[in-house]
Parts: sequence; structure tokens; C-alpha cells
Amino acid sequence: MDQLDSHAELKEQIKNRLELQEVFHQSVIERINHQEALTEKISRDIAHLKSVIFERVSYLVEKAEANFKITKEYIFNLFTKSESFKEYTMTKPQKKKDLSNL
Repeated sequence: MDQLDSHAELKEQIKNRLELQEVFHQSVIERINHQEALTEKISRDIAHLKSVIFERVSYLVEKAEANFKITKEYIFNLFTKSESFKEYTMTKPQKKKDLSNL
């Protein structure tokens, strides 16, 4: 009888531990599911942030390229006008010489 009582007590202790483990296991699964939901939300937020950053950088690059083009054309015109001015001054005296020969 003593042995049956000890087995019944042992069975009761194992049953209590198993129930405790079951509750602990359930709480761990709930926390994992919550963590997965947070991870998915963060992943979506990062994807959205990447797209916003890409759009903004693209806009800034377009603006910078437009300003670079304007600046390049301005500098190019400065150089080409100054060279045409030099050509004009060089060709103008030659025309006078050509007229004096006639």
C-alpha cells in the first residue's frame, strides 16, 4: 500500500509539473507569435522607409543634375563666347589688312 500511495503521489507531482510546463510552453508560444508580428511590422516599416528614401534621393539627384546642367551650360557659354570674342578680334584686323591690299 505504501508503494501505491508513493506512486500516486509521484503521479500527482508529475501531473502538476506537466501542467506547469504546459502553461509555460503556451506562454512561450504566445510571446513568439507576438515577436513574429512585431518583426513583420518592422520589416514592412523598413521596406516603406527604403521606398521613401529612394524617392527622395531620386528627386534630389534629378534636382542636382538639372542644376549641374545649367551650371555646365553657363560655364560652357562663358568659354565659347570668350573664344568667339578672341576669334572676332583676331579676324577683324585680318579683314582690315585684306581691305588695305585692295
